[in-house]
Amino acid sequence: MAKKEDLTAELHRLESEIESYGTAVSDSQIWHKKARIEQIKKELAELESPAGKFNAGTDKLKEMMAAQQPQLTPEQIAELRGGRG
Repeated sequence: MAKKEDLTAELHRLESEIESYGTAVSDSQIWHKKARIEQIKKELAELESPAGKFNAGTDKLKEMMAAQQPQLTPEQIAELRGGRG
């Protein structure tokens, strides 16, 4: 769920920046930040959806399985192949 935490932190940071700007910046600078805020909100909603939770779980499972895979050296692979490298 690090992605959710990262997105939430970015969302709060952008909202705080917009609040602190006042009239010191152009509308286009604020528009870009607001557009990113909307994108973050969509991504967070997708993560919270049943499909998003399933995908996050699947990704986590893949990471766990990859971590459990033994990493063989080229020498070990050659040995397993009967000396053929």
